[in-house]
Amino acid sequence: MNILFITRSQVLATKGGTERITSSIASALERDYGCKCFSAYYLNDTDKRVGLFENREIQVNKHNINKKLSEYIFDNGIEWVICQGEFEAAISLRKHLGDKVGIVLAHHFQPGWEQRIFSYRNAFMMLRYGSAVYKKIALKQILFMPYFKIKASRFSWLYRKAYENVDRLVLLSEGFKNKFSSYAKVYLSDNKVTVIPNALSFNEFADAADLFKKKKRVLIVSRLDEVQKRISLSIAIWREIMQDSKYRNWSLEIVGNGPNRKQYEDIVKKHSVPNVVFKGEQIPQKFYLEDSIFMMTSKSEGWGLTLTEAQQFGCIPIAFNTYESLQDIIINGENGYVVEDSNVAAYVEHMKKLMDSEDLRIGMMKNAIECSKRFNIENIGRLWFDLLSCQNVDK
Repeated sequence: MNILFITRSQVLATKGGTERITSSIASALERDYGCKCFSAYYLNDTDKRVGLFENREIQVNKHNINKKLSEYIFDNGIEWVICQGEFEAAISLRKHLGDKVGIVLAHHFQPGWEQRIFSYRNAFMMLRYGSAVYKKIALKQILFMPYFKIKASRFSWLYRKAYENVDRLVLLSEGFKNKFSSYAKVYLSDNKVTVIPNALSFNEFADAADLFKKKKRVLIVSRLDEVQKRISLSIAIWREIMQDSKYRNWSLEIVGNGPNRKQYEDIVKKHSVPNVVFKGEQIPQKFYLEDSIFMMTSKSEGWGLTLTEAQQFGCIPIAFNTYESLQDIIINGENGYVVEDSNVAAYVEHMKKLMDSEDLRIGMMKNAIECSKRFNIENIGRLWFDLLSCQNVDK
C-alpha cells in the first residue's frame, strides 16, 4: 500500500506536534505492514535537514499543489492521501483526482479552535503577553475585527466541505465528534468517522524500580506562549505553593521556548518566586525520567502529547479540564488529576497532596506508566492500517 502524507511543514522526527506524529505513524506502517510512505509539505525546515522520507518527499505550494501533486500521486501509485489537518488540500485534490485515490482528513486539534484565533479576548492577550511581532498582529486584529470575524466564519465552511469530499475523517477523541458536527453544521456518519488517538512519542518506558530515584521536582514542557499555554497560571500556582516553607525542597523546571519567555522570567523575578529554573529548548526525555509531577495549564489542546510523554516516564500529570480528549488520557485520581478550569485552589491542593506523600506518588507513577501503554505506536499503527484496509466507506 502506497500512502502520501500532506503536512504543513517538512516531516522530521525531531519536530513536535503533527510532524512528529506523522513520522511515528509512517514509520510504523512501513515497519509493521510493509507500506511505502511518501510526504508532501508546504514549508521546508530552515536547517535544511534531510526529512524522514528522503527521496520520497515533495515540496508544494498553494499555486501548484493540484497539478504537481496529482502527477506525483499517479507517478508513484499512491492509493491513499492522508491530509494532516490540511482542509483545503483535501477539497482541491478530490476535484482533481476524483475517486481514483482515497483521501483521509486527520484533524489533530480541538474542532473549532480556529474560531478563537479571531476574538477580542485573544487579541488583547497577544497585546499584553506577545512579542513585538504578536503585538502588531493583535493591533491589526483589534482595528479590523469585523473583517477577521468574517474570515473566521470561513473555517466552518472549510470543515463542512472537507468532510463532504473525503472518504474518511479521523478525530483524536470520541469527545470531538459532537464538536466537529456542531461547528461544521454537518451530520457525521459513524461509517465515515474514526477515532484514532495520537501515539506515544517515545518507545521506552520508565522502570518501576527506578521510580524511587525521582527528584522532588515539578516539570513543565511547553511552548512558552501565553495565549494557549497560560504558563503565567502555572507560575501563579507554584508561587502559592511556595508560600509554605515545607515545600521549599521542591523545584519547578520549565523546558521549552517561545515568544513569552522573557515575560515569564520577569514575573518570577518581580514576585521573587523561588526555585524556578528555565531550561530552554531541550530533549525532554531525561526531565520526564527524573521529575515527579507534570503541570499543564493550557486553555485548549488537540491531544496534549506532553501528557502521555510524562505518563510513560512516570511523571504524574495535573491539567485543567479545558478540552475533551483530556478525559481519554487522565483517569482522575488514578494516573493523574483533572482540575476544573482556572480553579487554582484545587490545583494547588492536588499538587500538595502529591508532594506530601511519596507512597501516593509511586502508586500513581506506576499507574501512569501502565495506562500510557494503550497509546504505544504498535496499537496506534494497527488502527491506522485497519482504517486504510477497510473497504466499507460512505461517500
